[in-house]
Amino acid sequence: MIVDGLGKYKDKRVIPVLVGLLEDKDVQGHALSALSKFKDPELITYIKPFVNHEITWIRNTAKRAISKFEKLSNE
Repeated sequence: MIVDGLGKYKDKRVIPVLVGLLEDKDVQGHALSALSKFKDPELITYIKPFVNHEITWIRNTAKRAISKFEKLSNE
């Protein structure tokens, strides 16, 4: 939950840390959740590989984040 909490700060300095944590199977879902709290459509690149993840909640988190970022980029 600490990893997910990093997204609440919405400080762009944590983005590289969260992107790095996407490689850690123990926290990658929480890193995705934290990244989804930012308003940066460029993060889709890092999130897209998780759309087909074997774990349902991680897959759904990735899909929701991408949908949110796509809406932001269309505004």
